Amino acid sequence: MGGPGACVLVRNPLTEQQSESLDAWLQSIISTRDNEDSNVYSFWLKDDVFPETVSNCLFYLAKDNPSDVAEDDIRQQLIEKLGYIPQRAISLGSGCNQDSDLDSPFKKIAADMHDKFGSLLPPHSEPSFEEISAFVQGMPGKVYEIYYETARETQWVYHIVDTTFLRAWLNHPHFHMIK
Repeated sequence: MGGPGACVLVRNPLTEQQSESLDAWLQSIISTRDNEDSNVYSFWLKDDVFPETVSNCLFYLAKDNPSDVAEDDIRQQLIEKLGYIPQRAISLGSGCNQDSDLDSPFKKIAADMHDKFGSLLPPHSEPSFEEISAFVQGMPGKVYEIYYETARETQWVYHIVDTTFLRAWLNHPHFHMIK
């Protein structure tokens, strides 16, 4: 069973230089890559990448075009909130769900990706829309709420945040990656 996921939205398609930078950065933190696809990576982290012990957890990274899958109502919200539709999404997933796997490596990788490439979409939890909105609006930085319909035909929300918000959330005492 998989663990949490996050996604960095990039305004424009990645340039060749950005793709090479992403590849070089990944090569600097991974011990083994499980596939050769240039848009999808399955990998294990080097043992010495983090000060803490890193378990043998499989991570995934994919470069997608979010405009290919975004529904019309989500596209409209993105245009209203951001002023554009992101042309690339760099998705990160973890194949593990232990605290030691998530709270250090996942946070570090997600923060590095955000710093290098764009806006992070953090996962959501189960409080009400009002509780979520009050919480995220009370954090430092910018946050945009994007509403969508789930597969169960219920409304839910995800967030696009800036680096200031992301850093505050990663260091918040209640931070925990959920799946």
